[in-house]
Amino acid sequence: MTTPQMDLPQYSSICSLGWRPLLLTGFLLEWMRHHFSDAGQIEDSDLTNTLWKADATTNLLVESVTRWKPELTEKRPAIIVKRNDIQNERQVIDDRAMGAIGDVMYATWLKGSHTLFCIAKEGAEAEKLATEVYRELIEFGPVVRQMMQLHKFVLQGIGAVIRLQEAKESFAVPVTVAYAFQETWAIKHSAPMFKKIDLKFFQP
Repeated sequence: MTTPQMDLPQYSSICSLGWRPLLLTGFLLEWMRHHFSDAGQIEDSDLTNTLWKADATTNLLVESVTRWKPELTEKRPAIIVKRNDIQNERQVIDDRAMGAIGDVMYATWLKGSHTLFCIAKEGAEAEKLATEVYRELIEFGPVVRQMMQLHKFVLQGIGAVIRLQEAKESFAVPVTVAYAFQETWAIKHSAPMFKKIDLKFFQP
């Protein structure tokens, strides 16, 4: 087997729109599909036949939770990506990054996580799939953080194996990755504030 590699294109929309929750979901989906599309990229020899393909013949389903169909998971292993809560964490008072006459720059940090549910018919297979996923996230995490201009991108944890109620005879291991990115914006004033104030007093 060859050494695992990462060869993912940067998202051009990041430059124009900045990070968005849906964009992070799409990036993780593309990353996992890329990794499991080539047997030479997979470390565990027991998973080399568990390959993703872009059609109905795929041996591995890699999809977001909003498009997941549990009945398909009963027939093949799956990696289901789900976004968790995202929290706003202020860095300075009023989010003000810098001030100048007329225009004001603002910035804040958004911190969140995504969980990749590694699903298989057998508990041991789900564990192996989760191990392949978390090792990929750990090993290439620093590259992704720098390439995607994130302030943080780390493996947060690996959950216990659970039995799914949605898919009969299926087990899942949740793998969670945490991240942080900066949201910046500017408020531009088209005219001086309080240029004219009219005060009128009325007699009772």
